[in-house]
Amino acid sequence: MDKTWEESKEFCETWGGRLATVSSVSENEHMIRRLGAATSVWIGGTDLKSEGTWVWTNYSQEEKLIQPTFWGPKQPNNYNNQDLQKEYFEMDKTWEESKEFCETWGGRLATVSSVSENEHMIRQLGGASSIWIGGSDLKSEGTWVWNNYSQEEKLIQPTFWGPNQPNNYNNQDCLAYFKFYNDGNTWFLDGYAWDDDECQYQYHFMCEK
Repeated sequence: MDKTWEESKEFCETWGGRLATVSSVSENEHMIRRLGAATSVWIGGTDLKSEGTWVWTNYSQEEKLIQPTFWGPKQPNNYNNQDLQKEYFEMDKTWEESKEFCETWGGRLATVSSVSENEHMIRQLGGASSIWIGGSDLKSEGTWVWNNYSQEEKLIQPTFWGPNQPNNYNNQDCLAYFKFYNDGNTWFLDGYAWDDDECQYQYHFMCEK
């Protein structure tokens, strides 16, 4: 089942345990053999409390430094603050209302920094046709930025636009996932991709913190 890291942690605790930990080479190899074909699988480590200090969470109600480690090449790199939690909200709001809600929630509208993160977010979207995320070109037409990125704005890179997007049709300045349908004529994608849309429309949205 697909869950955020925090949701996975809560599920394991409800189940009577905790997200898995690794304490040896043999244990790491044993866990890897059970993973199947999934591209990414959550386990119990985080550096949420102190950037760069990785600990196992809920280890006898305390935290324990992760030792030994089995990082992949050039990891951890904290690219675009990769300890962020994503949360999908199934309520209808304009882009600005969604942005304000996420800030009240303690975060911001969600950002995307990689192919794997984009795919992970899409898996959370359910069946809604459009979902707001945190990009816009409101300040400068055609210059798409992530809003409220450490109180500044950051150019969007990479991008995951749908067919013929962004097209600014009828002054579309806010970023959403849109569920494109391939009917053999109009679009060439069957699934979610980015779309520029009119900011006053009310859609579901995704936050991060």
